[in-house]
Amino acid sequence: MLNLFRLVPSKSINFICYDMYCNHIARARGGALEVTGRDRLIGGGLSGVLATVLCLPLDTIRTRLVAPGGAALGGVAGCFSHMVRTEGFFSLYKGLTPTLISMGPSSAVFYGVYDMLKSSHKGELGPLRTLIYGAIAGACAETVTYPLEVVRRQLQLQRAVNKLGLGSTCMRLIEKDGVGSLFVGLLPNTLQVLPSAALSYLFYEMMKSILKIN
Repeated sequence: MLNLFRLVPSKSINFICYDMYCNHIARARGGALEVTGRDRLIGGGLSGVLATVLCLPLDTIRTRLVAPGGAALGGVAGCFSHMVRTEGFFSLYKGLTPTLISMGPSSAVFYGVYDMLKSSHKGELGPLRTLIYGAIAGACAETVTYPLEVVRRQLQLQRAVNKLGLGSTCMRLIEKDGVGSLFVGLLPNTLQVLPSAALSYLFYEMMKSILKIN
């Protein structure tokens, strides 16, 4: 439930902002065919940054609750209250810098790759092709930015007494376990992302068709 509480607004903001940006570009240039790959990458990056700024506190709370000892914080409200009271409001935005650095290119690749694959296909995609294209886009986006995701999680788990910055946390991981530590869990994480990304695009396209949204 907590993961849905985080993902639903994030995905919603991402998709609607991306579509609004591309529609704006298309109208400004006189047609959807004028939207280029570069435009799609920029639109995806901007939508990812906005969704991150609005939804990062929910992700930080989720990270704390699923970490060892998180159950003692008393759920979402308890964790929110504890963090604000003991570490300050901006503790909810721990890892904002690496998240923005990673989410921008991640969203750009996610939306850009899918739209480029979609535009290269003539006619209706169909459910199977939509799933495949969505999975490819998700895998590309995950691989590009995974090291920053690892660093972000480490920053979110830090307490106020031993807080390190982005560079220091990255260097500590490398010194402790080598460069490979930045890619630990990439394969299972990518396998998790594949169905998520594929189904996201399947239902996205399905709802656009049902609601008759271009």
